[in-house]
Amino acid sequence: QIMTGKFDDAIFHLNALHKSRFLDCKGILNRYGVMAQAASKQVEQEKGVKVCPEWILAIIRQETAGIIRPRFEQHYLSRLNKEQPNAPLEELRMQSMSMGLGQIMGSNFKLVGATSATELFTAPAERQVTFVARFLSGRKDEVKKTAPDDVDFRNVAKFYNGPKYEAHHYHEQLARWHREFKMLLN
Repeated sequence: QIMTGKFDDAIFHLNALHKSRFLDCKGILNRYGVMAQAASKQVEQEKGVKVCPEWILAIIRQETAGIIRPRFEQHYLSRLNKEQPNAPLEELRMQSMSMGLGQIMGSNFKLVGATSATELFTAPAERQVTFVARFLSGRKDEVKKTAPDDVDFRNVAKFYNGPKYEAHHYHEQLARWHREFKMLLN
């Protein structure tokens, strides 16, 4: 299975990881900006929820800096194994990883419209960007805003990163990236 669905994309990501060459906001916009705009339109058509592209791009910048790298979460695997003792270990392991451009936990695959946790890892970049938009649609009141305030960033940070988001200033970073993408998009 190939990460991001295309061989050339997989090589790009693997080489970037090997050389620790992550993308800045301009690089992310160049690589994923059109995809974020398309994902925004698609989610609005599918769910009637507006997710501004700068939110999608800010999450990608915060979570992966535009370079895909899966993260295995052992505590998720232990919990899932107790809940589903007869499930195949390979699928449970995929559900226990955060994957793709938005580091979405594999156990959320149905929520974002993927057929399996594995698809979060193997889907082409266009689909991965759409997965981020679909996940963000869960905070529809915040992600429709083009001029969010601190409370909005905190709400999205808690939703996306969990209750301990403040410990690593997730909301502040998200605000920074959002402002930068808003400036670059205008």
